[in-house]
Amino acid sequence: NPVGGLTNPYLNQPDPWPYTAYLSANPTFFLPATAAALDGYTKNPLIQGWTFDIQHQLTENWMVEAAYVGKVSDHLIVNMDANQPIFVPGVDGTGAPLSSLANENQRRPYFKDGWETISNVGSWGRGSYHGLELSTQYRVRHGLFFQAGYTFSHGIDTNSNYNVGASNQIQDSYCLACEKGNSDNDRRNVFVASWIYNLPTPFSSAKGGGEMVGRNLLGHWEFSGITRLVSGAPFTCHEGSDRSLTGDGNDRCTISGNWQLSGGRSHGQEVTQWFNTAAFVETPLGNFGNSGRNQLTGPWQKNADLAILRNFPISERFGTVQFRAEFFNAFNFVNFNTPNNT
Repeated sequence: NPVGGLTNPYLNQPDPWPYTAYLSANPTFFLPATAAALDGYTKNPLIQGWTFDIQHQLTENWMVEAAYVGKVSDHLIVNMDANQPIFVPGVDGTGAPLSSLANENQRRPYFKDGWETISNVGSWGRGSYHGLELSTQYRVRHGLFFQAGYTFSHGIDTNSNYNVGASNQIQDSYCLACEKGNSDNDRRNVFVASWIYNLPTPFSSAKGGGEMVGRNLLGHWEFSGITRLVSGAPFTCHEGSDRSLTGDGNDRCTISGNWQLSGGRSHGQEVTQWFNTAAFVETPLGNFGNSGRNQLTGPWQKNADLAILRNFPISERFGTVQFRAEFFNAFNFVNFNTPNNT
């Protein structure tokens, strides 16, 4: 909080308001400058979706369902560099390269003497989603309730960050179609299952003392669990250096072989090398990497939670007291993030 509170926030400090620097006869502009612009033809996003669903009751307690879900999004926000430098091959008379980081601004198409990046925001993005959803549900019978769902889907877009204020993430501003790739939130396979089992109460109809003791000790127990398996998140391989000489720092890697490693490797081998790094080479100077956006995929995520409950009926007036023990990631699955991608 300011020293003077909200009533006097500039206590013991120079008050910057009203701003009068522009009234100077010789205002100072620090060049080169950057600018931001909003495309004059920007449109509101348009999202269209459709579903097709089939349900079937197999038995009195068992139901299955299959569904197709589709969605197409148009006019999504994209931020690109409208003044991205253009690579000029060759050397001059002195043997100096015509394109270098030193002459980056001289190679820009607009305002070479005074402007750097011009962040241009427009509604050029597009995305799509198609998914097959399978689910089943087994309603309570003999104390068991079970439901499970599996989704096989694919999300594609040209940019997954639709915030107007987001930084430019485009590799080549003159090829927005080259940004088409897996969506940031694309998870090709998702499986979720949950269950609840109420342990049958023994001696439920007995009235003897011993039977009542057994019923109180062994009855009113409940077990439940949730299991979730999710395929890895997509990620982009970044060059790590400005090989395109554009100054934007969004260069992707160049692939010269198969980056995927064979399955069946040990856990330690996967930790040491998740993908084949030998399949990547340094991008030739003045070029963009040929790898796609979000072309690589990270490790699967696995989790299983368990719970044990014991209900203690008190009375009709005071209800029930419940003992509950929960075990998160009960089987101690190790889940890793996506590997270093630079």
